[in-house]
Amino acid sequence: MWALNAVGYRRLGAVASLAIVGGGWFAGKLPVHDPWGLWTDHGSATKAVAAAVAYAGLTVLVVAWWQYGKTASTVRHTLVTLVWWTAPFLLAPPLYSADVYSYIAQGSMVVEGHDVYTVGPSALDPGGIGGDAAASVGNHWRDTPAPYGPLFLLISAAVAWTTGATIVPAVLAMRLVALASLALIVWSLRRLAREHGRSESRALWLGALNPLLLIHVVGGVHNDGLMIGL
Repeated sequence: MWALNAVGYRRLGAVASLAIVGGGWFAGKLPVHDPWGLWTDHGSATKAVAAAVAYAGLTVLVVAWWQYGKTASTVRHTLVTLVWWTAPFLLAPPLYSADVYSYIAQGSMVVEGHDVYTVGPSALDPGGIGGDAAASVGNHWRDTPAPYGPLFLLISAAVAWTTGATIVPAVLAMRLVALASLALIVWSLRRLAREHGRSESRALWLGALNPLLLIHVVGGVHNDGLMIGL
């Protein structure tokens, strides 16, 4: 198999991330309604092509990550690579999961004074704050009470309040929370590696640069990252 150096795999992974995000703009978990008109359905044919591009990018990202792990990269080099691979995801629509719409809807419920532990997002007024997010929640979750604790609900409520729960800014704000979660994970991994006499760069490669984490936590905007980081 062809081989690149660490910088080469960094660049390859960055291109792969761009492909995932590019495909995600047309085949991601797009909202039912985006008042800004940025994340909209472009038809099944476009979606099929975009999905193929995104999954091809994901495959290349996994290969780049695996090969990068075979290089003797320093902690600094690994952190810079993490920035390169993460940056494209920051402005993407939700990827591979629509859970973030539930977070926004539940935050809106807190703002509106609903008891999120007894009713689901369907309790929101379709034309009010969080209505667009609630409409984008999966049917099987729309009547489900929140399974999350008070801390995360307060974060979601802060996002809903500051963005008016408007889809695009609310999703991007939740992604900033995911980014903060990634920073916590990086800090935790480095500390654990030092305390146990292990390589910090290897720990970061396995636990932070891992495509599963990037796709699930940053791309998919999952709150699991906050739990892991804390």
